Amino acid sequence: MSDHNPLILSTQTSPPPKKIPFRFELTWLKDQNFTPVVKSIWDKPCHAHTALDRIQIKLKRFKQFFKGWGFNRQGEQKAKKKAMHEELLSLEQLEEDGLLSADQIRQKTHLITELLKLNEKEEIYWQ
Repeated sequence: MSDHNPLILSTQTSPPPKKIPFRFELTWLKDQNFTPVVKSIWDKPCHAHTALDRIQIKLKRFKQFFKGWGFNRQGEQKAKKKAMHEELLSLEQLEEDGLLSADQIRQKTHLITELLKLNEKEEIYWQ
């Protein structure tokens, strides 16, 4: 028997952060801010030699902005959904202990409806 333990050294650094892929979401079209934001991005001055270069620069600006915008919206949706689940759980626990008031029943129904709508939107997005 040996009392030695192997030592493994690695000189590799941590992998570079993954790039967030750009995906255009159809739900963005329903957002009231979408069209004005697109217009403001598209109308920014662009100094390029050819029309094709101008279009490419404008599309790159669009992609950069909406990549972050989409990521932020996704985070907001997750936080909203989590808060709704927590409130629904709280109402369900109250319901187990006794009867809910009329307002609590309406709130529970509203939360279930909103969560179903969010889930439906997510299903449509992933199809």
